[in-house]
Amino acid sequence: AEALRAYTEIRDRLVDELGIDPGPALRELQARILAQDPSLAPASPAPAPAPAVAPPKAAGNLEDSPVPAPLLETKFYVPRSRRGLVPRPRLIERLDRGTASKLTLVSAPAGFGKTTLLTEWLAGPAGPARERLVGWLSLDRADNDPASFWTYVIAALRTAASGVGAGVGAGVGAGVGESALALLQAPQPTPIETVLTVLLNDLCAVAGDIVLVLDDYHVIDARAVQDGMAFLLDHLPPGLHVVIASRADPALPLARWRARGELAEIRAAELRFTPDEAAAYLNEMMGLQLTARDVAALEGRTEGW
Repeated sequence: AEALRAYTEIRDRLVDELGIDPGPALRELQARILAQDPSLAPASPAPAPAPAVAPPKAAGNLEDSPVPAPLLETKFYVPRSRRGLVPRPRLIERLDRGTASKLTLVSAPAGFGKTTLLTEWLAGPAGPARERLVGWLSLDRADNDPASFWTYVIAALRTAASGVGAGVGAGVGAGVGESALALLQAPQPTPIETVLTVLLNDLCAVAGDIVLVLDDYHVIDARAVQDGMAFLLDHLPPGLHVVIASRADPALPLARWRARGELAEIRAAELRFTPDEAAAYLNEMMGLQLTARDVAALEGRTEGW
């Protein structure tokens, strides 16, 4: 878990500061850790304990219950807020207003500060974390499997609804998603719309508003996952708001939601620095003491970057 956390931190720094992804070697190592590659185990592992004897099955129980795969809890961690950030109240206010809609889309190429902005929003003194329950999920390519994607989404919502860490505790919504998870793990496949209907009914009973952030959504390209997301967003209860951060627009019916006033958007044009923000960065953060004319020249030549 510590290695994966270190990977996430260096990936965020590379993306936000340089606009690049980790190299192939780091990505391969992360994939091997996630897959529990045996070559990463100690040279002489301790012998595994003898398996416990299973209790007798109850009458009529014809199959063993499936054992769910462990969840990577670092995917639920909100990235740490950085020091020395230029305050951007205009974007924070825009995110706050966006919670009145179903979906907020933060869409811009790598390095434009999407994750940094959301982290600042959640950590701020007037941020939604003070007024709403927050669930965070960092996505990766493996989540194109519908069962994996929805298991992680449900776990993130359970994290928010229970008001505790990645595990589920005795919070206001400790039972949220239990039935939906059971359907996902059932021996016989259950239609995703049925799973999501059960989940949405649970969420209607949660006392409080929930913000669900799906970071790095651009890695999701599976049609089945996109169809499920469209169904979820079309039937969101009033207390749930979804935020998607992505390098490209997702394959979702954005035009329909935009026409209905159900979509808030922040794009590259909004993420670039204004002249005032450029002055704050150059003079206050960097201590350069430039004139307003010099700041304007630099802001114009860099187009806010």
